[in-house]
Amino acid sequence: KLSSLEAIQAQALGDNNPRIVTWLEKNKLQDSKKLLDDLKIDNGWELAFEKAFSLPLNTICVSSQEFDLSKIDIKNIPVDTYVLFLDITNEISVTPSLDNSQSLNKKIANAPEPVINLSKNIRVMETESEAQSAVKNLMPNEVIVSKSGLVFGRNWCKLPASESNLPSIIVQNSNIKKLKKDIGVIDSRLLSLEQDRENIEQKYTGWLTTERSLNDSISKIENALLEQKELQI
Repeated sequence: KLSSLEAIQAQALGDNNPRIVTWLEKNKLQDSKKLLDDLKIDNGWELAFEKAFSLPLNTICVSSQEFDLSKIDIKNIPVDTYVLFLDITNEISVTPSLDNSQSLNKKIANAPEPVINLSKNIRVMETESEAQSAVKNLMPNEVIVSKSGLVFGRNWCKLPASESNLPSIIVQNSNIKKLKKDIGVIDSRLLSLEQDRENIEQKYTGWLTTERSLNDSISKIENALLEQKELQI
């Protein structure tokens, strides 16, 4: 029973996924504790914590000094990976200096109003290093994201799976819509071509009928001419 439970747990945490294990080893994070390791919740409240807490239980727990983003392979992350910085609190020590022009809602062309309002608390920066540097200016209810998808809170970050491992669903949805539109155009063109083919077939059938009629007429004329010649002889 113990081995079965451990196997299920490993599957849930990604511990038996060779791609995850290899990436952690490559980035020297294989020995880092996970959030679950030192977690103790009051009896009966475990599920409530799991569903309500924003970070997954396999979040990597390190100090900010141990984590050097510049040395992390962010181009080949197999799955979304969360990191919690144990030495940084969520308390504000400086006056936030990010303005509204740096909010994600400015990048939204179309969305329901509640989505736009929620996105006001998501700040944006072009590069990963700019996003990490701006963390100190965040309010406790704010996060900041780079264009590549790295997300930073005041004391945590999310390293997104590379696009080859987990493509953007929004981009895929746009591609699907475009493909459906292109397919619709092609289907309409095929229908038009099919109608043209049927019209040509009808015309061709008419031409064959006319040709047979002409051949019959020519044959009758030739027979009549032969009969006339025979009578003259």
